Amino acid sequence: MTEGPDRRRTELFDRWHESMRSTAEHLLVRARQAGAVRSDLEVHDLLALTSAAAVAASGEEHARKLLRILRSGFEPATPSAPRRA
Repeated sequence: MTEGPDRRRTELFDRWHESMRSTAEHLLVRARQAGAVRSDLEVHDLLALTSAAAVAASGEEHARKLLRILRSGFEPATPSAPRRA
């Protein structure tokens, strides 16, 4: 349950949200250090984009496809820069 009777977020939701945010932040820092993500990507960007893909997707495979598109971008692959799968 995300809301209590007073329509405010519950303590359980707040703890879950902080756990998700801190885990994502930790993974993002590691990815940034490895050069796997752009340097200006922030945790709130990452969570917003992945949440949007999850909400908009019609199923698991569609969600994975949307995340691949987010990861590699909208531009077509060029011969010198193959598209990531």
